Amino acid sequence: MFTRRAVRFCTRRLPSGLLLDGTFNPKHPDFLLEGCATTPDGRVFRGHFDAERGFPLGGSELEDDGDLYRGSFNAQWQRHGDGEAWLADGTYYKGRFCEDELVEGVVRIPNGTTETVFEGLLRDEAFVRGTLTQHDLHTRASFLTTNHTVAEGFALPRERSRRARFLPASCMELVAR
Repeated sequence: MFTRRAVRFCTRRLPSGLLLDGTFNPKHPDFLLEGCATTPDGRVFRGHFDAERGFPLGGSELEDDGDLYRGSFNAQWQRHGDGEAWLADGTYYKGRFCEDELVEGVVRIPNGTTETVFEGLLRDEAFVRGTLTQHDLHTRASFLTTNHTVAEGFALPRERSRRARFLPASCMELVAR
């Protein structure tokens, strides 16, 4: 036996300022099933939404100030779980997000005609541990978050391997292996 439900497509602004446009949940009239939700601060969520709690489901998109994220969200509408993001400045993130922050994955940062690629762990948008690759340098390191020390680890220039210790400011010791 089939149950017939009235599913409505329309636009509605909630008292919180959230603007909903799409197919509404007949059980919860303030929740979308599919469509677009625009927050008062201008963030735009597109995709499918949880029928019971209303947050965006995996595979949905978030547009925020020129940036685009596609992936999973939590009940607080934060990027949470696997996803990827394309920032307005050309930076690309792919990996695991936790409460709106990338915590593990790949970061590609354009740099003129080349790019810097970091793969590993992050905390507060800073590299913690992983591999940093630039045009002619491949570094595996632990990145410290103190004011001056940047990294300690291995730097592997293309011509030969070297051990590197990155020190404050522009000082760097290279000891040939």
